[in-house]
Amino acid sequence: MYLLLGVDDAEIFRNRKSYMSINVQTISDANLLITDLVARWLGSTHDSTIHQNSQRHRVFESGAYNVAYLLGDSGYPLKSHLLTPYLNPSTHGE
Repeated sequence: MYLLLGVDDAEIFRNRKSYMSINVQTISDANLLITDLVARWLGSTHDSTIHQNSQRHRVFESGAYNVAYLLGDSGYPLKSHLLTPYLNPSTHGE
């Protein structure tokens, strides 16, 4: 299903930095080869929304990848398969 947008809908493409854009989710492997690409979301869409609505998220949630992890930035929720950084690390280990 494709959504046709007119001039009146243009603002939904404006991202948080005020640029007009689309939001793209890319997953790569340890060799930096792209293994998944989702390029269909409006610029104003939050990264975690894209991930939570992706096929790859459903596969990770089902446990099909066994021992595999994604690394995300702090905009993503911490999950058993999705590792995110500490926002304010307080120990050397963090």
